[in-house]
Amino acid sequence: MKSNFHLLFYLRKQKNYKGGPMAVCMRITVDGKRVEMPAGRECDPAKWNSHAGRAIGAKEEIKSLNNYLDSLLTKVRNAHQVLIDSNQRVTTESLQNQFTGKTEKSRYLMQLLAEHNAKVKALIGNGFEANWQTVLQLLIELRLQLIIFSLIVESGDFSF
Repeated sequence: MKSNFHLLFYLRKQKNYKGGPMAVCMRITVDGKRVEMPAGRECDPAKWNSHAGRAIGAKEEIKSLNNYLDSLLTKVRNAHQVLIDSNQRVTTESLQNQFTGKTEKSRYLMQLLAEHNAKVKALIGNGFEANWQTVLQLLIELRLQLIIFSLIVESGDFSF
């Protein structure tokens, strides 16, 4: 699945802006839909090239800002590549989530089983729920045994 994205760095002026440096923001556009995020840095508007999306100058702080923006661009490209490699649909939301590290909440087997037990208990009553409660207890015991076994293996103490 081919998808392209565009990344733009720009300065955002606050409503009560009186002068001085402005916040640098980035806009990611995928298929005409966009999402905007703060870049976490500021720049003086007189030293900003809006066409290039970079700061102008040779001072160390300007070079540092431009290097930081380049690193953000690289991170967004890497996030885009991860989405493509995993055959996920590339959208502004998925790209933003991959870039920021937000993932879907992982759900563990015991959480799912506990939720299921609660639903079954509410629907059916106590008769059927007892079997599922036993399965949950067995899974908890198995997890504890696996934790103990992994601690033994990590410590290297094989004298049982």
